[in-house]
Amino acid sequence: MRLHRIALALAAALSSAIAAFATIGIPQQMLTGNPSNATADANNRTKYLIQRDQYAMDYNDTTREPNWVAWNLTSGDVGSSGRSPDFFVDTTLPAGFYRVLTTDYSGSGYDRGHMTPSADRTVTRADNDVTFFMSNMVPQTPDNNQGVWASFETYSRTLAAAGNEILIISGPGGFAGSTIASGVAIPGYTWKIAVVVPLGTGTTLERIDANTRVIAIKVPNIAGVRSTPWQNYVTSAAQLQTDTGLVFFSALSSGTAAALRAKVDGQTATGTPTITAQPVAQTAAVAGTATFTVTATSTTSTAFTYQWLKNDETITGNASATTATLTLANVQAADVAAYTVVITNNVGPVTSAGAALVITGLAPAIVTSPVSLTRAAGTPAIFTVTASGSPTLSYQWRKAGTNLTDGANISGSTTSSLTVANVQTADAVAYDVIVTNSVASSAPSAAAILTVTPAAPTITLQPVSSQTVVVASTATLSVAATGTAPFTYQWRKGGINLVNGINAPTGVTVTGANAATLSLTGVATGDSGTYDVVVSNGVGTDVTSTASILTVSTVAPGAQVAYTGGTYTQNFDGLPSTGTVTLTGTAPFDLAIT
Repeated sequence: MRLHRIALALAAALSSAIAAFATIGIPQQMLTGNPSNATADANNRTKYLIQRDQYAMDYNDTTREPNWVAWNLTSGDVGSSGRSPDFFVDTTLPAGFYRVLTTDYSGSGYDRGHMTPSADRTVTRADNDVTFFMSNMVPQTPDNNQGVWASFETYSRTLAAAGNEILIISGPGGFAGSTIASGVAIPGYTWKIAVVVPLGTGTTLERIDANTRVIAIKVPNIAGVRSTPWQNYVTSAAQLQTDTGLVFFSALSSGTAAALRAKVDGQTATGTPTITAQPVAQTAAVAGTATFTVTATSTTSTAFTYQWLKNDETITGNASATTATLTLANVQAADVAAYTVVITNNVGPVTSAGAALVITGLAPAIVTSPVSLTRAAGTPAIFTVTASGSPTLSYQWRKAGTNLTDGANISGSTTSSLTVANVQTADAVAYDVIVTNSVASSAPSAAAILTVTPAAPTITLQPVSSQTVVVASTATLSVAATGTAPFTYQWRKGGINLVNGINAPTGVTVTGANAATLSLTGVATGDSGTYDVVVSNGVGTDVTSTASILTVSTVAPGAQVAYTGGTYTQNFDGLPSTGTVTLTGTAPFDLAIT
């Protein structure tokens, strides 16, 4: 009996140790695979892979939100750090990507909806803060985010607390072209897949088999779902795969992956309808007719019922909406949408992929005009318009009534979103956009006023921290700043202002002493030292760069000095003049000068 009690105590201790395990670390966050084959290539702007200790992400610079976010959850990831009081701009995104601002959702009516939840990363404040990067957000209706979505997040943490490792992936879907004012795309639904893996020995993937529980949900991003149980939105990973074009569970064996994709939590998946022909996109002229058709089969019952949806809302008042073929007569602009159909038999439901309706012959119309903005000098301003019409719309942004073209400070002048990259006082005017297509020209949008507030300089690119050059060569140091232009610069050595021209006592030629780039030509050892630059613009406080240490060497880096024996003494640059280097051992020696 005593041995039995000891065994139970050891088992309890082991269970406690396992439950305390935290899954922070890059290798833990994408265990079931990369569903979009995203890459960490800054040129891959629609599938840019970000891997952090807290989660992995496929970021889409076009929609300005993630395609998916994946993370690993155990009870050890839930602590007492609390919720960060701040949201953060993700400054780690590559140059040229739009970095969503913390204020971009303001006034949109949508929540900044976390994909990786704050409450799943509360062991340290640092881990929690990373979940508040704006790159981790999608526009969610308050009812979606604060209601059914939050309910499922809580349930996932309950599963983790019960001794499971939860492999989660979530994302937005069902886009129909709408954005909030800053250009972030509004999804028609949010989706999530949770693989529930009991803690135990071996790797996580080794503990996954065809019997592992999988919970997949697809929640409409609309008002009115706040109090709906998440169980009402269960689906299969296979269905989400059809909806999104992603491929889930690619890191698992093909047999296990197929079994997990078919699971519908709380239901027996075998016999549910299988769609053999998805509805396809349709194009119709104004007042014309559009027809969407779906074909399905089942291994059990083919007594199907059908319900067609428009942007995830049930279609009523159309008899064909409950048949395999949906017919829309006398189509108008309001019919432009994504259409899906839910097919149900006695085993369960399946939802088709979305099919878009495009209507031709629609003159352009401004749906949402750009809004006025106030920005600090040196920061970007982004104006966005939402317009309807078909065929394809063309855009021309104007500044104070004059057409804009893309350049160093302007991008998107012929798209629905205009970016002024580095606003200055001269940019503080009215902006509007003309929308046209082959049917007609639209009246200009309402004008949006850009207000630019003065800003003190901020250094965005510091001088290199250190460099070594050879006597008689040229050393160059550069700095970049934002704020109210123009800037004045004063480069210094050891705190003493430099002047252009030949400087005593070394005879070095200085150029750019009052510019963003400093050049020292014909340097001598006496020019070694610490350099910095003071940047000012008459607004606020001047700013001083970090120090840059310049070392001028008499011997080129990489040179070789041959020596045959005894004691060798050399006054190496950067060492006291009495410094010695003693070589012992068997000669000859090769000294590498670096």
